Amino acid sequence: MTPYYRFDDVRIDLRNFRVLKAGKVVQVEPKALNLLIFLVENRGRLVEKRELLDAVWNDAFVTENVLTRSVGQLRKGLADDAKEPRYIETVPTRGYRFIAQVEVEDGGETLSAIPSAPIAEAPSAVSNTLPLLRSRVLPLFLVVLIAGAVLACGLIVGLAVSRWRSQLGYYRPGNAVQITTFAGLSNYPTFSPDGTAMAYSMDSGKGFEIFVRQLAPGGQEVQITLDGGQSLQPAWSPDGKLIAYYSHTRGGIWLVPPFGGPTRQLTEFGSHPEWSPDSQWIAFQSDPLIALDADTPDFSRGSTIWAIHPDGSGARQITFLGTPAGGHGNPSWSPDGKHLVFVANDELQTELWSVMADGKGLVRLTPAASRGLDYDPNLFTRWEERFVWSDTRVVADTCIS
Repeated sequence: MTPYYRFDDVRIDLRNFRVLKAGKVVQVEPKALNLLIFLVENRGRLVEKRELLDAVWNDAFVTENVLTRSVGQLRKGLADDAKEPRYIETVPTRGYRFIAQVEVEDGGETLSAIPSAPIAEAPSAVSNTLPLLRSRVLPLFLVVLIAGAVLACGLIVGLAVSRWRSQLGYYRPGNAVQITTFAGLSNYPTFSPDGTAMAYSMDSGKGFEIFVRQLAPGGQEVQITLDGGQSLQPAWSPDGKLIAYYSHTRGGIWLVPPFGGPTRQLTEFGSHPEWSPDSQWIAFQSDPLIALDADTPDFSRGSTIWAIHPDGSGARQITFLGTPAGGHGNPSWSPDGKHLVFVANDELQTELWSVMADGKGLVRLTPAASRGLDYDPNLFTRWEERFVWSDTRVVADTCIS
């Protein structure tokens, strides 16, 4: 039987992969819950940071910032205090120790169990007819109601997809084509403006570097960074002249010609570069990349959105801490270059916001307190720009569905 862990009014339901406090589900990210389970299973001893990263993030490209963020999320959800901890104790510079007394329940009742009604004596056949009919009619009514709702949603989605296709024009189903053949990790693809080449990050065994491949049959793959700086997040400029990227080892945003040449450091901090449509600005988040893990936002609560010209002039801060709450990251430009969409993440709360390029006109696009959701506006704006930016309301509905 799958065990349950219990301490104080907290129960960890391993069967359903959730944690409850005072009977209510605590909204935490999957990696944070895995972290809590690992600490509970190793309770009483110091667990080094490296051991936690290896055990929970499985050798993914992450920094200690993501560990700190996950512990903070757990403390917030469990009402624990870092200064006077009841559950998770910090051992400075070393790691963490789970200090609460834990009870292990093997099997037993499930956390979501509903008490069964008492069994009464069987009534006569005549008196049992009406309840039997009710027991059959009520589920049938619910089935019909649910089926009707699903059908209505399907029709709405179908009409929306049809409208998207008609507006986009270029949206057509096609066959998948494999671009890279290396067995290692390749990520952050970006097309050249003319669509004839693709740049991406790839770890060939010596850390991440930027590669460019021609997409024509027999096209060659060219490595354009060679510095061992863990180069990630390439972004091809719309005019085709430069590729911006993030260097994890050297720090900040860097520029390189698209088919190789000398690299140039643009900023000393930040990551996730995004070009404006006229190639005159590069927006970026102030935080370094803290994780490649899909379950974890790649910025912390201290991140804000900035912009700079590719010649290094005009650096300016677009968003500021507290407005909106949480860290700000993953910027994406509107096709007219007047607005930026970005993600605001406050541990348990994730929202999409829009702001004008001068920092004015801040607008929330998604419902407040969209707990447990992770967004990347680039997933939408890179593929469906005209649709996304022509109807902001539908953007929000699409992202949260």
